[in-house]
Amino acid sequence: MENYDLSLFNQQTKLQIVQQVNQLLQLNNQSFSLTTVDVEEVLDNRDQALKDYQLIDFSLANTLHFMEQAAQERRMVKNEYLTMVEVLQESFYYLHSLQPAEDETLWEKIQEIYEKFDGNLEYVQGYIEDFPTLKEDD
Repeated sequence: MENYDLSLFNQQTKLQIVQQVNQLLQLNNQSFSLTTVDVEEVLDNRDQALKDYQLIDFSLANTLHFMEQAAQERRMVKNEYLTMVEVLQESFYYLHSLQPAEDETLWEKIQEIYEKFDGNLEYVQGYIEDFPTLKEDD
């Protein structure tokens, strides 16, 4: 499930994402599982972020990264999970629109900020909006 083109974002792709993420959720003892509707919501949020920041992303790798990262967090309920994925994904595309960088570099920066604020998504989002640089000394 590495690279996709836009024509592959169909029901089968959504089902594959559901299965992949649900396995990870189960491995991490989360008390919920995702449905196709949940994945559609994540993809809709992704599409909106891409439109908002005037970007194109022909892969679902970034979305999958954040879905998998969130699945490995402390126990949470489904709404918290979906909110976390939305905030991390939107933050990623926001940073990408301001200063294009390798995806992995942005993932690491967002993870550093996430850890700095102990997972408080409001602080993470606010910090990224106030200080959207990739400097290591932030």
